[in-house]
Amino acid sequence: MPPSSVCTNAARDVGTSVLEFAPPSIDYFTADAISAPADSYTPLRFGLRETTDWTLTSALHNDFTQGHGTGSGDFTVDFVRDETVGHDTITLTASGPGGTATASLIIYNPPYILDFSADAATVPVGSSTTLRFRIGQTDRWTLASSRGNTITPATGTEGSGVDSGILTAVYQRSNPGNDVVTLTVTGLGGTMSMALPIQ
Repeated sequence: MPPSSVCTNAARDVGTSVLEFAPPSIDYFTADAISAPADSYTPLRFGLRETTDWTLTSALHNDFTQGHGTGSGDFTVDFVRDETVGHDTITLTASGPGGTATASLIIYNPPYILDFSADAATVPVGSSTTLRFRIGQTDRWTLASSRGNTITPATGTEGSGVDSGILTAVYQRSNPGNDVVTLTVTGLGGTMSMALPIQ
């Protein structure tokens, strides 16, 4: 009988290659203006790498001319403010095979003056009148007389919310002539002024 032959399969190491993807990168994310009033817009600009999909979201549900897109590169999208009040946080999310990246910025609502009036339009020397005003989105307000007449108080910090309610100050005339009282409000979104003539 011929010798039996044994056939042995040799084991071979098989190399397995693992693909590693770079994570998405947001190189920059900026707005042309830090504030936008109601019914206005400002361009948003951003640059992406290693990205397949991106989205923009608004905390206040304001709109964008394009809220979603694909690919890497440089992009410009307009932020459109529909919501009349409030500071808005905009979040950019970039996704790709390597994961997800996010970046945020704030579009501030400019401070505003809802109402500004005086109880009397004519104030003789030695007399006074009450100034009344309502403001919003304001960190600080000031009142100033073009004739150097006294206003008490002349500054304050009320008005950080949507509507301060009616605030008052006393205008005391010591100098003659046509006067202009200017109310100036300052907030994260900028500065606004309104003038009130007093005879």
